[in-house]
Amino acid sequence: MKSTLIKTSHWLLKGISLCVLAMSVADAGIASPVVQAEPLVIAQSRNYCLQHESLFVVAETRDYWVNICGGDNPGHYVGVNKRNGDSIRVRLYDYDRQGNYFEAINGDVSYLLIRGTTKGDFLTVTQGSRELLRQPILRWQ
Repeated sequence: MKSTLIKTSHWLLKGISLCVLAMSVADAGIASPVVQAEPLVIAQSRNYCLQHESLFVVAETRDYWVNICGGDNPGHYVGVNKRNGDSIRVRLYDYDRQGNYFEAINGDVSYLLIRGTTKGDFLTVTQGSRELLRQPILRWQ
């Protein structure tokens, strides 16, 4: 009777037949392999914005996590060093409404987060006319 039930379940409910089979085999006292479903992994964003702020952009380079934070509009650049956790929070100087360009200025140091250029997506840090850092964006959300 159980084998008929298993076979019928297999043909009618193919998606759940494995579950029915496992229960039926266990009910019969026969050892069965345990089938475990992999958990659904949803990418988690690193959010370094203040609690009351909105998170507009999460970007990642080889060495940094970058957030663009604000209220109704983007207002701050937050950069966090992956190796040592050092961070900087700087008010945005300029950005485009499409979300492809953000510039923050701290004294003579500029932080540029740019996407959609012919050469790719980059985080660039300059001091005056000297480029201190340029890293491709690995992930942009």
